[in-house]
Amino acid sequence: NAGLFRSILGLGVAGLLGKASLVSELPMAIAQIRRQKVFIAESISQALMQSGDLSAGKLLDRDPLSPKELEVIRHSNAANRR
Repeated sequence: NAGLFRSILGLGVAGLLGKASLVSELPMAIAQIRRQKVFIAESISQALMQSGDLSAGKLLDRDPLSPKELEVIRHSNAANRR
C-alpha cells in the first residue's frame, strides 16, 4: 500500500524493504544506511511511482506526521500484533 509506505517514510526511517523486496537488496540497504543515506527498495519505489506519490525530491521530504496520524499507526501496529 503506497499510502502506508509514504507514512512510514514520513516517520524518518532510514530504509524501507517490503515482502516483495529482493534478497540482494538487503546488503545494499545496510551499506547505504551506514553511509547516512536513505534506502528504498525497488518494489516500494515502483508502488509509490504508480500511485503518484513519487516525484523528484518528494520521496525524501520528511514532513512529520500529525499526532493523530501517529496514533493511527500505533493502533494499527497493536492490532496486527494480536
